[in-house]
Amino acid sequence: MPKFQFKLETLLNMRLGRRDQCRQALASILSHDAELAAEMQRVVQQRLGQLQELRDLNSSRDMNIDATAARRYFAGQLTSEIAGIEHQQSLVAAQIEICRQTLVKADQDVKALENLKEKQLAEYSQLQERRAQRELEDSWSATNRDEVPLC
Repeated sequence: MPKFQFKLETLLNMRLGRRDQCRQALASILSHDAELAAEMQRVVQQRLGQLQELRDLNSSRDMNIDATAARRYFAGQLTSEIAGIEHQQSLVAAQIEICRQTLVKADQDVKALENLKEKQLAEYSQLQERRAQRELEDSWSATNRDEVPLC
């Protein structure tokens, strides 16, 4: 009995590879997004620290103008860095959405071919069972034909 061979196996393998690439790309982008979130948290904490130091300097009796100016400047730089990170996060969010849509499409393509393969395999199995049954009936009738008396 010949073994079942799916005619679109190469296409299925290509689509499986494409789906795996989409998964890897999404994982990479999500990792980058997590790095940006951690960076954002670090910069926000730094900025809050600078603002607290600025408040402390302003509340002291001996006001140090240079230290206050330096804290304000650094807090402003951190605010700019926060805006840059927010922009990067918005770009990454768009990439994540595109990548997710691509992954959904790739997954649908794979599932369609897998369903077709399962259907063809079921049809092939039924055909092989019918052939085996027919061969069994033929061999049974051939053995019983010899036993039937000729009248």
